[in-house]
Amino acid sequence: MAKFAAEIEGTIEAVSDAGNGDALMVVMGMSVLIKANAFANHRVRTPTKNKTVDHAQLIKTNSLPGRKNVPANEGFKGGTAIVAGNFDDTIQQIVVEFDPTPVPGQIAALELHPSVEVGPPENVLLGPFTGNAATGVFSVNGVPVKRLGADFPADDRLVGEPIQNEFGFDIVPGSIPPSALVSVDGYLSDDVQVSGKFPFVGFNFVVDSPAATLTITNQRQVSITRASARNDVTDYSLELRGGITTPSNQPFGATPTLLIFGFALNSTQSFPITAQETRMGPLVPGGFATWRIRTTGNGSAPERVVVRISGVPGPIESGEEFVDVREG
Repeated sequence: MAKFAAEIEGTIEAVSDAGNGDALMVVMGMSVLIKANAFANHRVRTPTKNKTVDHAQLIKTNSLPGRKNVPANEGFKGGTAIVAGNFDDTIQQIVVEFDPTPVPGQIAALELHPSVEVGPPENVLLGPFTGNAATGVFSVNGVPVKRLGADFPADDRLVGEPIQNEFGFDIVPGSIPPSALVSVDGYLSDDVQVSGKFPFVGFNFVVDSPAATLTITNQRQVSITRASARNDVTDYSLELRGGITTPSNQPFGATPTLLIFGFALNSTQSFPITAQETRMGPLVPGGFATWRIRTTGNGSAPERVVVRISGVPGPIESGEEFVDVREG
């Protein structure tokens, strides 16, 4: 018996209950066994706001919002999976489990942080905003857009993000300027047409325009737009990116100090992380700036992080962000 690190990305052909809290998924003809402890330790995720999926949500057969209730659209069938696990040559499956145990004496590389990301048939819209935000009509490149969770009923498997600007801050939907550059992650509906076209179901809507009105205007804010880490044998490297803003009636002042706090797996207790390198981008009109932090630490990378602005009334901090962890 041997286990080998394995990855696969492709179309989900089937999802089923494998018993004992496990699930079985077929991706491009390859059998993927997702163990119960992978669900329990947040190793099964989606690209949407809720981030994680449990066993019941993964095997649910109801079609996703905006898709017809037909066998070809059952649950995540027809969607995309990104799998990092270990191929077990005894059962001929890629196994995704938390804290996999190496085979005694085996030298071959083992994926120590297996994970699965599942989502709908993934597409991206990128182009000018061609709708009328003030009346709630959204379109990009002339393609009608329906927002997941706002225009479609809520679904616990895919939870849409609020519309944000490029700095990671929530904006008022009705304030999107005409022709602003927009990117929308989502998928094409095959159910009900809008003006003779199937709408694009968007779950991540980013507007490249500092002119759009923030939903919070009376205090400083900090966001995390990306969190990634790489584990080595005894330590890790961590890189965070995000944005910072200040109300228009307050001076930006001196460069703010950003503090990092991490969370170990399944823990609600945070711990401080020392930032070794912090870079702040130039202030742009509207009172926005980007930032990047790089650092290293002992042990394994945190599962989740928050960033806090130091030296202001608060605390003012970002929301928790899952860290995309890779092996060195």
